[in-house]
Amino acid sequence: MDDRLQKIIEGKEEMFANPQFNIRSLNPLLKFEKDIVKEGLDFKPKFVNLLSIIMEAYREFKNTAKTREYFTKMNRYRG
Repeated sequence: MDDRLQKIIEGKEEMFANPQFNIRSLNPLLKFEKDIVKEGLDFKPKFVNLLSIIMEAYREFKNTAKTREYFTKMNRYRG
């Protein structure tokens, strides 16, 4: 999980710059988020980075409701 999270974090700029990046591109990230929570590994600091990337993507897609949802999740996990 840590390696996969690190790859996502390191590849964020490239992912956002990809012209084929669209709302469906988030599906693997959303599934990964659910898997992390299901496994009880959502206490790790890098999990907040994943939430931040998802939030930024929703902001790029101008989805205000989802941007707020992930902003709230990030704050909850930051404590």
